[in-house]
Amino acid sequence: FLKDISSLSKLKEDEITWSKTDSLLLKISDSLNNSEDIHKIFIPLKDLLLKSILSDRSKLSGTALGLLNKITEISKGDIPCINEVLAVLFKICGRSNRVVSKRGQDGVVKLCKFIELSPYFKVINEFVSSTNKNVRLSVFLGLESSFLTRESPKSFEKILQKGKEDPFLEARVVVKRILNKVDINKDNDKDVKRECKPNKIPILPISFKPTLSLSTSEYPLKKIFKTNKIEKINNLEEKVKTIVNPKPSKLKVQKTIELNKEPYKTRDLLQGIPKKEKEIHDDLTPKKLDRFLSKYRNVYGNV
Repeated sequence: FLKDISSLSKLKEDEITWSKTDSLLLKISDSLNNSEDIHKIFIPLKDLLLKSILSDRSKLSGTALGLLNKITEISKGDIPCINEVLAVLFKICGRSNRVVSKRGQDGVVKLCKFIELSPYFKVINEFVSSTNKNVRLSVFLGLESSFLTRESPKSFEKILQKGKEDPFLEARVVVKRILNKVDINKDNDKDVKRECKPNKIPILPISFKPTLSLSTSEYPLKKIFKTNKIEKINNLEEKVKTIVNPKPSKLKVQKTIELNKEPYKTRDLLQGIPKKEKEIHDDLTPKKLDRFLSKYRNVYGNV
C-alpha cells in the first residue's frame, strides 16, 4: 500500500482520485490487525488520511474517519502526531453537515478516552475559544471522555470554569457533568472540610410542664346574642327616610291669602297682618265636640 499512498497523497482530489483514495482506505482498514501494522503504516498514511477526513465528500470523509477510529481502538491511542489529529477532528465538528459533525465528535470521544490531554493543552485551549458551538461542545466531550478513566489535571480548571458560562446549553450540561464526576480540588476540599467541622454540642433532654388548662369552668364562655336581621333593616329604612324626606316645619306660610278680596304676599304676612282665628267648632272630633257642647250649654243653656 505504500506506493499507492505516496502517489495519491501528491495528487489533488477530483472525480477520479477521490474514489481511488476511498477504495485504498477501505483495503487498509481491512488489513489492519495489530498495533505493529499501525506503526508501520501510520506515518506515511497520515497526510492522506487527514486530507481525506477534511474532504467535502461525505463518503470519503466517513471512510477516513472509520479508519482512524479503528487505528485508535487497536493502538489504544498510542499514535504519533496526536496534536494534528485532534485539530482535524475539531475542525470536522464545526461542519454544517450534522452527519459529518457527529462523526467528528465520536472520533474525539474515542481518541480522548485513551490519551491524557495535558500535553495537548494548547490545542484544546485554542478550540475551546471557537465561535462555533459544536466545536466547543466537542472539546468538552473530549475532556469528559478523558477524565472518566484518569484524574483531571489542574491545568484544565480555567477551561471548565469558562465552560460553566458557555452560551451553548449542551456545552454547559457537559461541563456540569464533568464537575459533578471529577473534583479538581479534591485534596484541598478535604482539608477545608476538616477545618470547618463544627464541635459537637451535647443535646440535653428538655421536659415541658403544662401551665395552662383548657377547661371551660375556669374560663366561662360569654353568650353572644344575635340581633334580628329584620330589626336592623327596619332601623336602617327609618334612618334613610329621615335623611331623604325630613319632617316639614310646623309653620306653613301661604303664598297668597285672600283677605277682603285683596291678595297679600307672604312678605306682608310676616310684617304683621292678623291671621284668621279658628272658630271653636272648626275641629269636631269627639273630645273637642264634647268640650264645645259643654261650653255652649254654659253660655246659652240647655236646648
